[in-house]
Amino acid sequence: MSTETLILRGVNDLVEGEVFPLEYGQTVVVGRSSKADISLKKCKKYKDLSHEERKKNESFLKVSRQHVKISFYNSQSVEVEDKSANGTFVDGQRIEKLVIADIKDRPRELRLGPDIKFKLEWGIAEIQASAATENAEKKSELKAESKPEEKSEMKAEAKQEEKPEKKSSVGASKSSASHSKPKTDASKKSSAGGSKSSPSLPKVKPDNGK
Repeated sequence: MSTETLILRGVNDLVEGEVFPLEYGQTVVVGRSSKADISLKKCKKYKDLSHEERKKNESFLKVSRQHVKISFYNSQSVEVEDKSANGTFVDGQRIEKLVIADIKDRPRELRLGPDIKFKLEWGIAEIQASAATENAEKKSELKAESKPEEKSEMKAEAKQEEKPEKKSSVGASKSSASHSKPKTDASKKSSAGGSKSSPSLPKVKPDNGK
């Protein structure tokens, strides 16, 4: 959804063509550090430079790691605070801290050091749409990360289901063995009892008439 807001627009050099919309109540730090909210290292023209070109780029090197802080409270209160060694300039004037109360009526030129120029202006930007896109990308990344975990959980559950079946089959074999043992004992007893019931007859000596 389009909305009117404060926009920091790159004008020249490494920041040319870059557009950074700010939300109400947002505070950003601009600089050459990759940890800055708006980092020159993330600009397309900087990324296109070779390693040697980056080391020799004077306009980049003269921007501090955290060069300027911009606080957007509302359309009548935009605070610009210098945090650099080489200076922050608004419309050509070096400032330490400045509150802009009429940004809707008149844009301002913001210069970092001697070369890098931005324009602070009021305009229309797609802030909410970009936030929704980032949320969708994060959700898709989380889904992609969760898939391997789901597979491992399914494997673990399958293993747990296999274990009781093995135990039950072992139990069945034990029970069948226990049932077969009494039968053998009974047969042994019956055979023993049969031999006892038919004792051998005593031998009779022949009568010689004595």
